[in-house]
Amino acid sequence: MVSLVHLPKELLVCIAKDTVLSSKDRISLLLVSKWLHALTLPLIYATVRLRWIRKPLVDGAISKLLRSLMANRELGLLIHQVSISCGDYFPPSPPYRRPKDVNHTTPIESLDMHHVNQLIDEANVPHSKLWACAVANGDQEAVISLFLCLLPRLKSFSLEEAFTGTPSILSMTLESGIGAQEDSFMTPLLQSVRDVNFSYSAVHVECMKQGCIRKALFFLYLPQLRSLHLQFKASAILPWPRKKPPTPQRLRRLSLSGLREAQAGPLLSILPALNDLTWCPAFDDKQRYLDLDAMSAALKMAIGPLTTLKLDVSSIGNGKYMVHPDHMGHTGPDPHTFLRGTLALESLSTVVFFTAALPLLLGMAPGSGLQIGPSLPRNIEHLVINESHLRGEDGLWDMYSAACALADFLESCHLFTPQLRRLSLGRFRWLCLEIADELVHLGRFCGIEVVFHEKKSWQGDFRPGYKLSESFEAWVWRAPSNTHLNLETPGP
Repeated sequence: MVSLVHLPKELLVCIAKDTVLSSKDRISLLLVSKWLHALTLPLIYATVRLRWIRKPLVDGAISKLLRSLMANRELGLLIHQVSISCGDYFPPSPPYRRPKDVNHTTPIESLDMHHVNQLIDEANVPHSKLWACAVANGDQEAVISLFLCLLPRLKSFSLEEAFTGTPSILSMTLESGIGAQEDSFMTPLLQSVRDVNFSYSAVHVECMKQGCIRKALFFLYLPQLRSLHLQFKASAILPWPRKKPPTPQRLRRLSLSGLREAQAGPLLSILPALNDLTWCPAFDDKQRYLDLDAMSAALKMAIGPLTTLKLDVSSIGNGKYMVHPDHMGHTGPDPHTFLRGTLALESLSTVVFFTAALPLLLGMAPGSGLQIGPSLPRNIEHLVINESHLRGEDGLWDMYSAACALADFLESCHLFTPQLRRLSLGRFRWLCLEIADELVHLGRFCGIEVVFHEKKSWQGDFRPGYKLSESFEAWVWRAPSNTHLNLETPGP
């Protein structure tokens, strides 16, 4: 049992609720929840969150708090997750400049390896998860000390980088070991890590030039890696190492968000155990179009026994436009202005669960017979189709054509997906056409269960001042007035 006397007076533990109070006579960090007295429940201290909302009144207070946390072994025995975040009120860190004559294998000068080793030797805290959210500001020395102290015990590692121009010391520490690959000083610290979640939200050009994105490749060298989630807000390009790339033998689940179409291929070709892939490439407005043929080629490079495949598409920047707002006129209703090629996935014979955004499946432009491309994984048993944010000023396709395309798909899917038994549809706007029941009935006739789910509900059009109700009315009657939707059950 841990008593209150073992807690540093400055350390306030936030449990269950993220309520933060202010106090004039002490540092405004976190507070002790109302359940603090129930110390007989170890789970109370399962998570310790350190947050400083405004500048501390005492210089060096954050360093003192973090060191107190590391020194408190009784409290440490109960800690399973540490969340570190800092505000932007601190003085900015000195810009990180790598000498031109020094390659990226050189450890950063600000990292004292003797001090790091001493921290690791003294660490006796069985942490299972560390969530470190450190930007370019804050008490970096204290953060990195705790960071390196906890690493050897971690099983789940999450790092969210939100750069505005200067990398954080966490970023530099990871990046400094990437070039050395398996000889990196960081590799022994992460021997027990199985799950990695790395989010890189910088869109600053200098950050990209500094190669901060290279740290994503470092995680591939972790021997126990089972799950890897990489999220890039910009359209990312991974620079592959000059040496032979690693072969993560145990990586089974991979999630990629923001990676360019052709960039996923080399990554998929070194994952022999991969069976669950989620890929959401980001559209680049400079590229002007999304290359579906390149996506298909990249997916065919996968050597793992893929059973679950989920594909979506997003945009760079604010996530609202597939191209820069100044170029919105280039999209219009014609998908070929920014979608080129078709997905050809029939060779992925091991996939049984397939999820895709609707625009990725439509093989022809409106006006020439909109249809869902037949080149789906042949042995899929469950197909999920979601709406996407791909649209021009007046919408990508009218929902009348999309509904007809789905009806045609249900009638002919037994030819190219004979194992399909379930079709799940996101909450599309055309549901207000009252054709859901007809699609369900048609699917039942074809031996396929059609289900409508709300996992990805539509939140309205992105045009300024375009309200949800107006948008629905605009979409309801897009079909010609002299045409009715014919989804009658076909005859025998």
